[in-house]
Amino acid sequence: MHPANSDLTVPTDALPFAELGDRLARHLFDAGLRLDSLHTVFDRQTASAAELRHASAAVGEVLDRLDAVLRETALTVLAFAAADLAHDREPTH
Repeated sequence: MHPANSDLTVPTDALPFAELGDRLARHLFDAGLRLDSLHTVFDRQTASAAELRHASAAVGEVLDRLDAVLRETALTVLAFAAADLAHDREPTH
């Protein structure tokens, strides 16, 4: 958990979701920083073809990584939800 938020308490059953949210937010922030630095290449009138190819490839890498993180997050959330549903359906005696 981020030190600035260390005084927050998260219920134990919500901890995996908090960790997923934190991971996703960090990846989105990192992607934003990377894309922000790359946009200057596309905005520059004097960018060479090699610079544009390199920047384009870097954008593709950022998007591929985001796609992977979003897919992993979605699958993890689905697994948690399925486990929670299975637990809710267990007979209580």
